[in-house]
Amino acid sequence: MFNANSVQPSYGGQFGYTRVLNANMVNQLLLSASYYSALFGPPDLGAALSAFPTTFAFADGLYSSNADGTSLGGTDFNFPQGRKVRQMQAIDDFSLVHGNHTFKFGLNVRKNYVSTYAYGFETSGLLTFNSMTDFYNGSLNNGSTYSQAFSQIGAEPLTMYSLGFYGQDEWKIRPNLTVTLALRMDRNSNIQCEGGCFNELATQPFAQLTHDPTVPYNAAINTGLHQAFPYVEPIVPEPRVGIAWNVTGKTVVRGGFGIFSDLYQGLIADRFITNSPAVASFTTSSGLVALNNANSVFANVGNSAAAFQSGFANGATLAQLQAAVPGFTTPNFNSIGNELYNPKYYEWNFEVQQGLGKGLLLSVNYVGNHGYQELNQSLFGNAYSPIGVLGLPTTATDPRFGEIRNLNNQGWSNYNGLVTSVKWRLGARFSGQFSYTWSHALDTCSNDCLEPYNFLTATSLRYQIDPLSLRSLNYSNADYDVRHSLSANYVYSIPSGYLHNGALRSVLGGWTVAGTFYFHTGYPFSVLDSNVRPDQSVGNAAGIATQPFLANWIGGSGYPSCTTPNVSCYATSLFTASGSPNNFGNIPRNSFRGPNYFDTDLSVNKAITVFERYKLTIGANFFNVLNHPNFDLPVNNIALGNFGQILSTVSAPTSAYGSFQGSAVSGRVIQTQIKFTF
Repeated sequence: MFNANSVQPSYGGQFGYTRVLNANMVNQLLLSASYYSALFGPPDLGAALSAFPTTFAFADGLYSSNADGTSLGGTDFNFPQGRKVRQMQAIDDFSLVHGNHTFKFGLNVRKNYVSTYAYGFETSGLLTFNSMTDFYNGSLNNGSTYSQAFSQIGAEPLTMYSLGFYGQDEWKIRPNLTVTLALRMDRNSNIQCEGGCFNELATQPFAQLTHDPTVPYNAAINTGLHQAFPYVEPIVPEPRVGIAWNVTGKTVVRGGFGIFSDLYQGLIADRFITNSPAVASFTTSSGLVALNNANSVFANVGNSAAAFQSGFANGATLAQLQAAVPGFTTPNFNSIGNELYNPKYYEWNFEVQQGLGKGLLLSVNYVGNHGYQELNQSLFGNAYSPIGVLGLPTTATDPRFGEIRNLNNQGWSNYNGLVTSVKWRLGARFSGQFSYTWSHALDTCSNDCLEPYNFLTATSLRYQIDPLSLRSLNYSNADYDVRHSLSANYVYSIPSGYLHNGALRSVLGGWTVAGTFYFHTGYPFSVLDSNVRPDQSVGNAAGIATQPFLANWIGGSGYPSCTTPNVSCYATSLFTASGSPNNFGNIPRNSFRGPNYFDTDLSVNKAITVFERYKLTIGANFFNVLNHPNFDLPVNNIALGNFGQILSTVSAPTSAYGSFQGSAVSGRVIQTQIKFTF
């Protein structure tokens, strides 16, 4: 009943037309269209909610009930959720060869039609118990909260497009020297809603809004907007240059530099569709856990939602709503800066490729990039501390609102990597490649603060930690930072033609052995303390704590890595006692490391020739042939009873069953095969 699934039909097609105009000119046109539907939820959400009308989550680590170990009622608070998407795209490339120059020009235009079901999140409520005492007593007193969204809308239709143009010149200055000069221009449209489904603050961003509590809600919020963002960049120029120099015949030098831009994610629009009053979200930290009770948490937020909807339509102020509904909780709200920019990246590389004899090739490649105007998320716009700690005001900036979630373009990132690879080939019998990468990825917030790096391990911090500085605690190892990575693959075969003896040819000929090796050092993670904010009465205008702080490390220099399952990686004495710090943490995010990862696969096949025209191949593929377990990141909240423990394994990205969620397996899998060729 509580299983979440998604039936995802997908259709696509394309048409290509290549026209050779003459010996020096060619044009290629590609037209494509696609459709997919990805809606998520139980097979019968109504039946699931009838059995268990909300979701209970446990934040203290002492209760484990589900596969995810944290909730009762499945994950129904997320549903309904998903989207239906139609896309049309046209790509045209033209090439002209003139003397030592090869000119290329191209156009790429894409348009999307999206029906988004973003309205469903938390419409059935989420009750988070921060204390088992609250769960036992059936009332909220010790930092536990109940949140629920009340939707006035359904699926909303959106449109957006992207348009790109480039011009390029490959100039062969000498037979062994080529320089490439290019310029790309990109435009990403504002996201449109023909029905006017966006709701935003009357003045963006939140800091520039008039914070007078006597101003009615319908004067502070603009509704019926047709564009998601106040402003988007008209066009982004991206110049690029590359060089390839064959120095000696065995030595090749390559390098390049360019500016690249990224699309902003369309899911940002969901935030402004679900703003009040279309979807009003309310949170309470008091009330009974009981249905059909006037003093219940459900009645508290339900009364607030009804009063808010009625009051908004009639121009009510905060004071009028508080008088009409005792315990009225203020709505949370999403905001964005005055201008939304495309994230941009300077990218560069320098490679030396050297032949080292027959069949042996070595290459060393340095790769780097610097990202800027990346998205950052701040939850501090309306935060306060009644006792005046952490540099926050003692009262909420705007008492009409709860938590303000603001997106801006203040984030940045840096990456440096050195990739060394060796390729070795011995005729038709053996080929192999070995690659080692040292790299360091740093950023202020991974994945633009929008989505976690790993949906199964919730360690991504998707918000600004210190309201005064991004550099002090945010700028650190990226969620996907891997310092050392090794990969190798090989294929060894014994063709029958190499053996002249008939008996040996039958027994030893036709065998092929192939395999892969993969190793990387552990991913980083942060240690949090969810007890800090409630104990210090730091929250939004409703006094609610939603953002855990970093824990305070007092264990001296060097942060140990986690390697062993079911044993705590760290003693709690290495951190300041849970709930006691009066800062946002004393070491940057992602300062700790999880377990390393190793996997090797093997494939063995024997080809048998029958009457020269027919071939029978028998073999097997061994996934994780050594049956080596790889462990997940540990529980990272010192307020939890199982802090520091590794509780699960992780699976390879793909397996014999495919690559979609649910198909991955962590143990050895043997797949046999028989193939007949004629």
